[in-house]
Amino acid sequence: MRVVVRTQPIGEIAGPLQVDSTIKNRKDRVRQATTPRRAATVERLRPACPSSHQRFALIEMPDAGAYNTAEHDPKQAVKAAAASIGVLAQNSTPPKPTGTLPGQETVGTRRQRVAKSVMDLLVRQTGLLAHPSTPGTANSPLGDVTTVAFWVVRRNKESRALLPLAVSHAPDEPFARIRLPHDGAWMPIQQGLLTLADFDIERRLAHERIQEFFREVTEEMCDGSDIALLTLAQNLRSSCPGLTNGNLASDGLAFNAEAPIPADRRKGLRHIRLRTNVRDETSQHYSFRESEEEGNVGVGSAFWADPHRPRHFFSTAKKPATAGNGSPRGSRLEAHWGCTGKDENEDKIYGMKHDTLQDVWNPALLEILVACHRHDDDPAAWAALVHQQRYEASHFSDPLALPAVLHLAHKVSEHILPHYLVEPITEYDG
Repeated sequence: MRVVVRTQPIGEIAGPLQVDSTIKNRKDRVRQATTPRRAATVERLRPACPSSHQRFALIEMPDAGAYNTAEHDPKQAVKAAAASIGVLAQNSTPPKPTGTLPGQETVGTRRQRVAKSVMDLLVRQTGLLAHPSTPGTANSPLGDVTTVAFWVVRRNKESRALLPLAVSHAPDEPFARIRLPHDGAWMPIQQGLLTLADFDIERRLAHERIQEFFREVTEEMCDGSDIALLTLAQNLRSSCPGLTNGNLASDGLAFNAEAPIPADRRKGLRHIRLRTNVRDETSQHYSFRESEEEGNVGVGSAFWADPHRPRHFFSTAKKPATAGNGSPRGSRLEAHWGCTGKDENEDKIYGMKHDTLQDVWNPALLEILVACHRHDDDPAAWAALVHQQRYEASHFSDPLALPAVLHLAHKVSEHILPHYLVEPITEYDG
């Protein structure tokens, strides 16, 4: 692979937008302010000669607090302009003064921050993923499995969208692909994200068309090979009532409750439906530490089976490094061993205590339901695959809240921009 890196001053591209406050209509006001910045960005990023190479831009711009108002912030305008000429862009804030005081950063944290921006741009936004080393369980290992996520992007206000999509990760590819309803082919993630910046792309589809899209993709991909279809209950249920609790049929699949997909059109398909703590639908959790005295509790990081329901499982993860300095303890209800205070000599006193007033990290429980599988399958193996895929991200060291393909699908919403930022520039004469 040949990589060419070019650096140049960002100059006026990062400066605040010039907003004409006499324009009363907000869309017209933002359009007037962003048009020259978009044109300048295109001029700056356009290659000197046509190129077939994939192009990325890491752009150093201050965070939102550096601008007077959101209308003065040029980030979205620059991102939209870059996408219009096939450049995927990512922002990184300028270096802070070196030090450990508020508003400062060490050399190490600066390097880490920039590295995260580069990894997000070159890894996450291109869909590069790892594969589980031993998918399934020790008792029921899985072979080559293609993982597919169905998702509906929901955006309100100026970036309004109700857009279905599918993300797929095949066992013989190091990257995921995306499928949009506007194109009948799977494409690399990067290409899909750039496609969303097209002014003419339809963004709001009726529920019936969303169901039709998911059915079409399902029937097309089911060729008899092993496929794990992952859905998130809170994301799909309003558009696909066939996936709600009242309509979900064991070993069946229906996006429209009145039109289930026949078994001969979903050969090899396993459907795993997930739920998270969105709207408090799954609980927080804690566990007792094995091999230690009773009462010492913490956050359990494991894959769990429901002893009462054979298709029902749970996935939990340890406290991530990004959670800050909150207590890693898993419960405010159960006492644990720790420092309870100090004596008259300022020596620490230890005993059993509760974390009732301490800041804590609230661990989320991922519920896994193997809704559809073959009669000879071990449901635990397919649920374990979902748990393992929380650790597949190549750009992120901590476990993901969702398995990798659903995580990539969820992040697509960040690339839906207001129409007035992606419409063709026709009136600027600068």
